[in-house]
Amino acid sequence: MKIKIGYYPMLDMALAIRQIYSVERFKPFCISLEWLDSRLSKEEKDKINTIAASTHDWLDVIKKMIDMTMEGITSPEEMFIKVSKNPEYIFGLNAKNYMSEMLSDIWYNHCFVEMSKYSKQISSKAMEISKRETKEELLDYILGLSDRIEREENNIIKFNIKPEFKVHVDDIENIIVMPSIFSSRNVAFWYSEKTFLFFVALDSKPMTLQEPSDMLLLRTLAFNDKTRLKMLRTLTQSALSVNDMADKMKINASTVSRHFKVFKDVGFVDIQRQEGNSIYYGINENEIKKSMESIYNYIFKEDKS
Repeated sequence: MKIKIGYYPMLDMALAIRQIYSVERFKPFCISLEWLDSRLSKEEKDKINTIAASTHDWLDVIKKMIDMTMEGITSPEEMFIKVSKNPEYIFGLNAKNYMSEMLSDIWYNHCFVEMSKYSKQISSKAMEISKRETKEELLDYILGLSDRIEREENNIIKFNIKPEFKVHVDDIENIIVMPSIFSSRNVAFWYSEKTFLFFVALDSKPMTLQEPSDMLLLRTLAFNDKTRLKMLRTLTQSALSVNDMADKMKINASTVSRHFKVFKDVGFVDIQRQEGNSIYYGINENEIKKSMESIYNYIFKEDKS
């Protein structure tokens, strides 16, 4: 098993791009991500959206970069050389030359500038993380930062994502833990096969009653939008597909799909059935009640620590 602790700038940039693309799921942005979002041109954002369609919303790019990091290819220059020679390596069969060029432009014109401002904080956070030397110590550290990751019985790690994902600790072969200037949550994560990557926000601290947790922020985010509230109300009548909801709400299907992803993040919807390529989502009343209760408890529960 390999454990890699350090700062891997290309992975942080890929996370930033994914969060900007999936804006509905990651607002409110942290300061650095707000800055980057404001700097990107409309043309750059259009290209980001185009690439997302063929890379599983940029997750395939992150997976490939995880593999490259484990192979020892970690510097931006190394990655750009590899990707410029073979764009298909991270962008898939539909790769175009402009994709690798855009990645390079975002790095040199934007991300490099912002990352350089935080070099001291990045180093300090990496040193803090490095105090945990074993897989178990690292997982305990991460579990203490975010309730989106939980330890269940028999050493099973549950990731609060949809579809539900669990893994036994013994099946985790490699771990990458890195500070992130762009993560909008205490901990963001993804994986490639049996290698797990954890982005730890620079300002992350162990969970307390004073600080809203990652799941609490996601729950408030799910409620904090007029369209999403109307969608939830509509779902109380019947299960709907993305296209059905788009027709009812008079908005485009891609927007509805992104809102559904927010709902899936917090468990507000369940898949009821599938007909051909259409998936029908129904409302999960219990999860909505639990979310409202968690928000209430955060505001009113007395901290006796």
